[in-house]
Amino acid sequence: MNKFLLALGLMLLLCGWGQAQSKTQEDRRKMAKDRVFDWQGHRGARGLAPENTVPAFLRALEFPEIATLELDLVVSADEQLVVSHEPWLSAAICAHPDGTPVLPEEEERLLIFKRTYLEIQEFDCGARGNSRFPEQEAQSAHKPTLDVVVKAVEEFANLPGKYPCSI
Repeated sequence: MNKFLLALGLMLLLCGWGQAQSKTQEDRRKMAKDRVFDWQGHRGARGLAPENTVPAFLRALEFPEIATLELDLVVSADEQLVVSHEPWLSAAICAHPDGTPVLPEEEERLLIFKRTYLEIQEFDCGARGNSRFPEQEAQSAHKPTLDVVVKAVEEFANLPGKYPCSI
């Protein structure tokens, strides 16, 4: 139940992010009313940073048009909410702890729900980059838990010159 409440809290927090550039509650209401399109950071800013990683979510928040951070969750064997689009460690972006790429035929053996979060963290899902996104900066990155993303977003929102998220 606590993980559900954490996920719900993140959703509410992130849905209000686009309004965070406004200084007053009235300005935020007007922005929400006038918004025609919900700009989303899909898996963070996956075109610029490794998808579903803290760097990708923080990169997305640098764009004032972004109103929502979109993410998917998978529950690990030790009941952690892991931010991941696929329920496995993807051959397209992940590497084994020794640096060798995950192969497509390995994916069904690398299911997230069968691994503890410590095991999942051993895989790098950013250093290889993503050939589908040539502007993406390849950088070592691991699949974060939901609470790590929430904390990073809260810290970003409290930086000087930023306004706290509010709905």
